[in-house]
Order: sequence, then C-alpha cells, then structure tokens
Amino acid sequence: NMSNRVKILMVGPVNGQLSLLSNKLRTLQKSKAGPFDICICAGPFFHQTTTDNNDNDAVVKQERQTIKDNAASDEKLLLDKSLTFDVPVLFVDAGNGLPT
Repeated sequence: NMSNRVKILMVGPVNGQLSLLSNKLRTLQKSKAGPFDICICAGPFFHQTTTDNNDNDAVVKQERQTIKDNAASDEKLLLDKSLTFDVPVLFVDAGNGLPT
C-alpha cells in the first residue's frame, strides 16, 4: 500500500552549514524526488573545528574561518527560530554539540 510508505532523505555531515541544508531541503521537497517525510543527518550536525597539515596555508585558514563564522550565524538563527526546515530533521551529533 503506497499510502503507508515513508520517504526518508539521508544526508551526510552538515558541519554547521544549516542554511545550506535548509535551502537544499526546500529544493528537494519541490523536486521530482520529493517530498520527503523526514531527513536524517549522519555525521557532525554542528560545526566541528578540524586541523590538518594545511593549517599554515593562509587560504585554508581563511576558508575555515568563513565556514566557522557562517556556522555560528546559522546556529544563532536556528536558536532564534529564524532558520527553519521544510521537513523534520533528525540528527545525532557525536561531536562537541551546539557551541556556546
């Protein structure tokens, strides 16, 4: 019976890019593939600080700072309920959780 089926969308690490996720979900809900009943996020949901061998590269440092700043802004919008998702989103954040 088709009416009992649940459409689940799985996505990889969001890593604090909540506005990007919101926009992608909005687009997918309206697409031929959608609509979805729920979105499950695997991997870090909130921004995680990472380090690697390119930490001395100024371009890499700037990109990381931009991602961190955008994530902080998105997380504030989420807490203020200004950022919404068009489908229920479930996540398990194995990282540091919501930054304070």
